[in-house]
Amino acid sequence: MKINVQMTMEEILCLPQITAFGELIFDQTDKEGHYMTLKELQKRNDGFEAESVAYGLQRVIDLVEAGISVEHSFWNHEEIEITPDKKKTRLFFMPGKAGMPFVLICPGGAYQCVCTLKEGFPTGARLNELGYNAFILHYRVKEIGLMPHPLEDVAAALKYIFAKADEFQINSGKYAVAGFSSGGHLAAEWGTDNCGALNYGISKPEIVILGYPASDLTVFGTHEKMMLTTMLGKKYEKADIKKYNVNENISTDYPATYIFHCQDDPVIPVITSYRMKEKMENFNCPCVFREVPGGGHGFGLGEHTDAKGWPEEAIAFWETL
Repeated sequence: MKINVQMTMEEILCLPQITAFGELIFDQTDKEGHYMTLKELQKRNDGFEAESVAYGLQRVIDLVEAGISVEHSFWNHEEIEITPDKKKTRLFFMPGKAGMPFVLICPGGAYQCVCTLKEGFPTGARLNELGYNAFILHYRVKEIGLMPHPLEDVAAALKYIFAKADEFQINSGKYAVAGFSSGGHLAAEWGTDNCGALNYGISKPEIVILGYPASDLTVFGTHEKMMLTTMLGKKYEKADIKKYNVNENISTDYPATYIFHCQDDPVIPVITSYRMKEKMENFNCPCVFREVPGGGHGFGLGEHTDAKGWPEEAIAFWETL
């Protein structure tokens, strides 16, 4: 089956290779969008690159047709019975070369949704081309007072991956966490001492790869109140913001970090990444910050932006560590 940009979302979601998880990757309340082509969705939605979305979906379909188990539930039945919202989580496996390290990808969505279509699958496909294994995390969203549930999902997903490392044919001793926007906040949190990996008995990643991340919760363009309320609850205080403010919690052993961010980003101002780079430098932590003029926000691979080529650059940086 070949995906093209003139296919509607309805046609794509009805494909037998996609139906099992279609409701997770596209908003079921977007009735208009269901009947729009990928090209039409690109015109309607900022950051939506039709060709990149088709590219990522094609990789998933090819894997399913090759007999690869792409979709995985990382919470077990008992855990889901106790906490039903865990049922909405999922892990998508996109294999690269056997024995290579892996990247856990956290798409963005302002903690209201998980933008797997435009930031997850395309990034996984590109990493596969570079030889790396990729896992796309569909974590919990839309709860008021959400934190630390997404971090719990990261931990559970990684433990699931480590337990099945032989089955996945991955090098589980070397991993990265990548994220975009709010998913960039989540990925960046994973490197902190106060809320991240060490709190779950998991080693830190070798590198954190961040696209236009919400690394500073004191600086926003749009969506500030909505995102903070979702993350911290309706009665959040300064102490809550400080706890989950990545730039406040970077320390000497923070993982190496690659960041890309556009100067014209209207949602997460580029100054957040300047501040993160400055903090990293203060603690002598390896950091590459790629600031580019144009591209806006929420574009994933960014093939039509000044950030084009960031996956290759991020992987090249990782390989120097």
